[in-house]
Amino acid sequence: MPSRLPLGFAEMIEKKQHRAMVILAYGFAAMKLIENDSVWNRDERDGCLRARTTNGGNPRKVHQIIPRRSLTTNYYVASHISDFTESSLTDVLSNLKPDLVISTFASGSYDTQKRFVDCAVKAGVPRFVAPEFGQDTQNPGIHERLPPAKERGRFIDYLRKLSGEGCIDWTAVASGYLLDYGLESGNLGFNIKWQSATMHGPGNEKFAASSVRWIGQVMLGVIIHWNEVCDQYIYACGMVTTANEILATLQRCTGQTWEVGRATDDEDCIREAERRIERGFLDAGMFLMERSVLYDVTLDAVRPFIEKDAKKALGLEGEDLEDVVKKALYGYTHRDNECDCGN
Repeated sequence: MPSRLPLGFAEMIEKKQHRAMVILAYGFAAMKLIENDSVWNRDERDGCLRARTTNGGNPRKVHQIIPRRSLTTNYYVASHISDFTESSLTDVLSNLKPDLVISTFASGSYDTQKRFVDCAVKAGVPRFVAPEFGQDTQNPGIHERLPPAKERGRFIDYLRKLSGEGCIDWTAVASGYLLDYGLESGNLGFNIKWQSATMHGPGNEKFAASSVRWIGQVMLGVIIHWNEVCDQYIYACGMVTTANEILATLQRCTGQTWEVGRATDDEDCIREAERRIERGFLDAGMFLMERSVLYDVTLDAVRPFIEKDAKKALGLEGEDLEDVVKKALYGYTHRDNECDCGN
């Protein structure tokens, strides 16, 4: 369906209708999305953060709607508290009148996300960005492996229905595995503290990956190039890599040879994940399920990231693996609390 918005909508908003964009998130999620200084500007006139859109235009003021104030709230973002009930969220959105809402809630619940976009429609918001920023939720095989992905895929179908009825325009971005977080936490199987790695296959299996910083850049690209990505599920990962490439980069950056343990295949990873879930360790089990997707070539999960790559449409070139690894090593070294529970 063609966009209900006129061509050059982004430029028109910047020059004639200075409105706002809203991030639906916990404080931490919003802070991570906007942490890239090259993407977002702090306005010295009022101290507020604004999305950097096009040179010379009026960037949108950034608001976030969160369930409670926290120490991780970015103080340059205008924060609004909501219990996220239908009436509360609709009221806040109606008062702000944003031209764009970005949902970054981690919840894969269809009902939760449906409530968010329904409130946006009631408040007259014209554009909505779905809470993807991860694996491809349009892949049926991933649905079976990761139940939250199935719920998110169902939500994308609902967005298609709404856009078909002329209610709201939308987009959703699959960005692949969150690499810097996976390295720092150990969830990917690389233990920075002990310089060891666990792989569930030969290690040459290609998969899509991105950093948190990259997601911020993608979001800026979506804002600027809305007409090119409107009403589409797009694929924009920072890189396509392999476990062996990551290992080689870690060894080069640390100057050390890492100890590597190799399981027979991804089925071993799935079995261990199921055992952890059965014992009540849901998060630990899901981390392993997510890891298994990277090694399971039968899912063909990397193909759309290669064949339908949207980076060019967003004006982006991609990330450098070594840069992401170096930042992950730095982040691990300087974090407050150590946890090796992801391995």
